[in-house]
Amino acid sequence: MDAVDNRYEGPSERPVRQGSSADSPFVGKSPQECQTLLEELQGNSPQLDIDTRFFAILDNRSDDSVLLVDDDNEDFGTVKVAFELAMELLMCYVSGHRSVKEDDESAKCADDGVLRDY
Repeated sequence: MDAVDNRYEGPSERPVRQGSSADSPFVGKSPQECQTLLEELQGNSPQLDIDTRFFAILDNRSDDSVLLVDDDNEDFGTVKVAFELAMELLMCYVSGHRSVKEDDESAKCADDGVLRDY
């Protein structure tokens, strides 16, 4: 998603071949700012089911990792995870089987600060 004022009618079709725009409002934003933009996008496109509590950030700082975000209204948390674990971990967070806070503690023990297995 590259514009919060666009109206999105559904998910992107795979494979997505178009790169991200350098003018994207998400570029260079903090996780908290990205969440605010996602909430704005949800308001502009109410037919979409956008999870603004749990989401992933892939940007130019992402090599083989993804930043996962959790805002549980009490504590804003992030954890860097290996790309191949991201979707599975997001599902675990949503279902309550794992937490970003716990996984962040594990990631901090890794040499590169990235959770690569669990």
